[in-house]
Amino acid sequence: MSTLIEVKNLHLSHTRGEIITVTHVEKPYGEHSSPIVSIGTSYHGKKNNSVVEIPYENVDEVIKALIESKKVCDRFVHETFHGELDADMGGGE
Repeated sequence: MSTLIEVKNLHLSHTRGEIITVTHVEKPYGEHSSPIVSIGTSYHGKKNNSVVEIPYENVDEVIKALIESKKVCDRFVHETFHGELDADMGGGE
């Protein structure tokens, strides 16, 4: 039987009340399976609507790829269309 331990819940930017959930999963596919990290996102109140499961052996490479992806994104100019959703108070940024 799988054991799930929620590690962290993060606010999903540009949404209202939606989250990213990072979970450690022990024995995800049965008694002798290796642990994984599960990253899920909620949409419209439904938790873990979208999930990716990553073996721990791949985590470091995935982190490096995410950092590289952020560097690619930073090369472009982006407007903050939904900046008000991350504001502490009403009225936008």
